[in-house]
Amino acid sequence: MNQEIVARWVEIVGEDIAGNAVPLRLSFPRGERMGGTLEIRVTPAFAPMLQHSEPRIIERVNRFFGYGAVARIKLQQGPVQRQAPPKPPAPPSPPDPQAVAQSGKLVKPIKDDKLRELLERWGAAILQKKRS
Repeated sequence: MNQEIVARWVEIVGEDIAGNAVPLRLSFPRGERMGGTLEIRVTPAFAPMLQHSEPRIIERVNRFFGYGAVARIKLQQGPVQRQAPPKPPAPPSPPDPQAVAQSGKLVKPIKDDKLRELLERWGAAILQKKRS
């Protein structure tokens, strides 16, 4: 099975479904790469809800792949290990004062204050990245 679908399952189906169901395998008819069957393990109590959401899940998975990879879903009831929520991104490091000063000199002639500030921050980030 495409490992990216497992890694991005929460993003594809949403937290409510991903907390109660995990993809197991994606199988296709012999010689085909469309119209496959996605096998999902689901907690027994959530199975009726998942069955009701089947068309929406198929649509989201197919949107993820960019074509009609999945035509149907096969449910397997059983315990599901909940995935840990994704870690939030680390806050950006403060800009280097030297890069900010150099960038400020370059954008000084720009009259629009908002544009100048934006370009100054952007330029500082580029200059800082080049130095590291």
